[in-house]
Amino acid sequence: MIRRLIWKEFKYENMKKYFYIDQDFNLKIHSQTKQKKTIYSVDWLKIIKWSSIGYYLVVPIILGITSGLVIDYFLKTDHFFSKIGLLMGLIGMAYNLQKVMLELKNE
Repeated sequence: MIRRLIWKEFKYENMKKYFYIDQDFNLKIHSQTKQKKTIYSVDWLKIIKWSSIGYYLVVPIILGITSGLVIDYFLKTDHFFSKIGLLMGLIGMAYNLQKVMLELKNE
């Protein structure tokens, strides 16, 4: 019984979107039904590109430092190549950042 009442009320709420009763108690159809408009259009390629910007900046530094540490380990030097690797990683990071900013400017 309650389920039927809820169903009737649900049907009535849905019908209010499309029909109305005028002053003479005649059932009229709305001339323009409201359509849902999408506010945001999702561009998945941009989302993927901007979600990976952290990798563009962090990976060159990590690769530079780890390669410098490996070379230091084998050559038994005192963090000389680690500092050079860090410098090369920072240069690579700046290059990647410049590439990303140019792509942003061209869009």
